[in-house]
Amino acid sequence: MPTAQPPTTTFPHRSIPKITRIAILGGGPSGIAALARLLKFRPTHFPTIDLFEQRNDVGGIWNYTDETSPLVQYHGEDAEPRLLLPLDDSRGRLAREEGDIPVLVRGQGKHGEKERQEWEEEEWVFPSPIYPSLTANLPKQLMEWGDWPFGREVDMFPGHREILQYVKGYFRRLGVREVRRGGRGTGMPAYRDGDDGTGDKREEREEAEHKHDGVTAWFGKVVREVEKVPVEGREGGEWRVVVGNVDVNVGGDKSDDSNKGEGEERYYDAIVIASGRYTVPYIPDLPGLKEWVLAGKGKRSVEHSREFREVEEKYKGKRILLVGSSISANDILRLLLPLAPSLPIYQSMRSPTLPKSNEILPVPTISHLDPITGDIHLHAATSTRYCTIDPLTSEILPPAPAPASTAITTLSSIDLILFCTGYLLTAPFLPTTHYSAPSPRGTHIPHLLLHCLSSADPTLARLGLPYRVSPWSIAAGQAGVLGRLWSRNLALEEIEAVDQEMGREMGREMEVDVKWEGREWGRKVEGPGRERGAWTHLLTPPRDFLFLERLAGLSKLADGRDEGRDGAEVRRWVGDYDDWSMYLRRVRMLLGEVSERYNKAVAEGRTIRELEEIGLGWEEVMRESKSGGGGGEEAEVEVQVEVKGDGAVI
Repeated sequence: MPTAQPPTTTFPHRSIPKITRIAILGGGPSGIAALARLLKFRPTHFPTIDLFEQRNDVGGIWNYTDETSPLVQYHGEDAEPRLLLPLDDSRGRLAREEGDIPVLVRGQGKHGEKERQEWEEEEWVFPSPIYPSLTANLPKQLMEWGDWPFGREVDMFPGHREILQYVKGYFRRLGVREVRRGGRGTGMPAYRDGDDGTGDKREEREEAEHKHDGVTAWFGKVVREVEKVPVEGREGGEWRVVVGNVDVNVGGDKSDDSNKGEGEERYYDAIVIASGRYTVPYIPDLPGLKEWVLAGKGKRSVEHSREFREVEEKYKGKRILLVGSSISANDILRLLLPLAPSLPIYQSMRSPTLPKSNEILPVPTISHLDPITGDIHLHAATSTRYCTIDPLTSEILPPAPAPASTAITTLSSIDLILFCTGYLLTAPFLPTTHYSAPSPRGTHIPHLLLHCLSSADPTLARLGLPYRVSPWSIAAGQAGVLGRLWSRNLALEEIEAVDQEMGREMGREMEVDVKWEGREWGRKVEGPGRERGAWTHLLTPPRDFLFLERLAGLSKLADGRDEGRDGAEVRRWVGDYDDWSMYLRRVRMLLGEVSERYNKAVAEGRTIRELEEIGLGWEEVMRESKSGGGGGEEAEVEVQVEVKGDGAVI
């Protein structure tokens, strides 16, 4: 299905209507960043702001769960397994139709504090894609919001528990009203009479604690529909949003009348979609994959990285083929080794690299699977497309020789295929023909300005799309620009001009030549059939710095017309070249060196919390860059990103 084109008459292109009501869809870091920045424009602007989150609290996927959403599901010993694989031609089908699917947990609710002992015996849980030992892949100094630093006691690469605590702390300091409906599906006590035992109504008690009239965070709410509807006398119409309770609108016992309902309609002037990008897994459309699983009669299976958990019984003794070579793929591979120590693990990748140990054998990509013999046939090995930049000469080094294991053409007796192949973008509440719905292959959102603002309707925005970046800072910067646009302190034409300028500077072609601080950073993508839009939201350094500079420039431009604001959302990244912002940039470019030094220190038994502890403090980094002894970009910089078969980056 082709991507819908934006309408030319639905909305007056140069006009921003008066915006008083805003809905934020999602309570993860991007949604919280949007809420925090929009609150800064009150009380003059935006008297009504509602945030809707399907989970029981803020944090999004950082709310770890033991539960997973398996790709292969068995319902009874003799029942044929159900495969949740997007194997049809429109590979974004799951992303467009299903979205995030919760799991009904029997027994005591698992995610509450100890004092909440009287929970219902059933709880809807939205499985998280994170695994128990997952840590951030950026140092906390590059993750944090400028106005809410991580504590000095937090590890330099925080674990998911520390990250969730940080996000919740940032949200709670905003002081907005929080509403949770008691009972099943909320993780909250079921006060059937509305009394919490103290004589107070729960909603009344929460309302008395908030600081912002008209601003509410609604938890346990699923957004079912979002559409623009005409309104007499209002140019451009308004947004109709249908929300419902988790246990009413998602899953549940279909014979139970209490689970039926259409949801509640609400109306807004502007929408911020902040529903994340790590929900619906991407599985390559491999010939014979479904038949291979079914013919195995329970002895063959497929998984996606979103359901990986470090459980030895799950992997012990199995012959495993891991597909993918991204950061998460290599991290999971490292964790798999002690779980399946007696067997080599095969790693299928587009450009096999030399094996780092005898326990991991890189092999080419999968061609097709034979369901009868169980053999997995591989493509002929291709030359590696990975290269690095020489840290001294800045020359692009030739690729390394192909490993011997790439001569393998067939794998036999594989028990498990573990796909670490990324995710599809999702917006199940938008019609599939909507001009801001994900592309048919689920790789990108078309028709956006600044990677967030709909070019067809500037009252619709989506945060959290750029990747290989410092995502929270970018989301905050984008939200700051949205607030200035919607408060009419910034013109749409000014945003369009900056977006066009970025297109010229960064390049949106498949071959890119970017200059930054006198250095050239090249990227070349080979191979036919790449979907150009798949690269739309990729902003590897120094692109992310350039983007933050443009966001800051727009904010400062608007703030000159509205005293009292200073573009603080991204100021820490875009100050003078001799200050803290330049230090952060250089640390970002040195990320490989940061990780190497950190891992070495941890292996020595040290706990590392600050960059100074591994010799990368402000003085060391800035002194090296000024002396010309290797510069702030001293570490090797990976200039090639692997591409999925449909063109999406993994």
